[in-house]
Amino acid sequence: MTADHDGDTAAGGEPELSDSLRTFGAVLKALREADGLTQE
Repeated sequence: MTADHDGDTAAGGEPELSDSLRTFGAVLKALREADGLTQE
């Protein structure tokens, strides 16, 4: 018997992000791009 934990992860094995975390990421990206910065 195995446990089924599909509700916590996306198809690629990554945890699903909450809406608030997605919003934070989008705001951070916009601010970073406004300053001409990249993740690299």
